[in-house]
Amino acid sequence: MRAALRTPGKSEAVVDAIIQVLDGFGIQPAEKVEPLPPIALDDVRLIAWMAVEGTKAEHTPAPGAVEQ
Repeated sequence: MRAALRTPGKSEAVVDAIIQVLDGFGIQPAEKVEPLPPIALDDVRLIAWMAVEGTKAEHTPAPGAVEQ
């Protein structure tokens, strides 16, 4: 693909080189996806939250550790 993008010449030559690379790898266009309908504020029924309380842990050396 990098070589295709660096193809010298006009834009058409670059596009043709890119198409050749994509065809060589069998790349197909993605299927069209129908977008979901927009949501309204009334559609939101769950609000999740999490509170985290920090604590200052006392320093306890690991077993066998040498204190400095």
